[in-house]
Amino acid sequence: MVEMPSHKEIEQRLGVVPNFFWLASNTPEITMNLWGFAKFAYLDSPLPSLSGLTQLAQCDR
Repeated sequence: MVEMPSHKEIEQRLGVVPNFFWLASNTPEITMNLWGFAKFAYLDSPLPSLSGLTQLAQCDR
């Protein structure tokens, strides 16, 4: 698979690129929207950080 700039940002933030973000690797716009949603809803939200990361990990399964 071809690595896009957004995957580099995801890996810097999470340490790995979860499979969830590879689903739309042919359309970078969708990947960027998924990443934007994940950052807004889970990673940068005022909820406890463990809760957000746990929810993101559940989406990856």
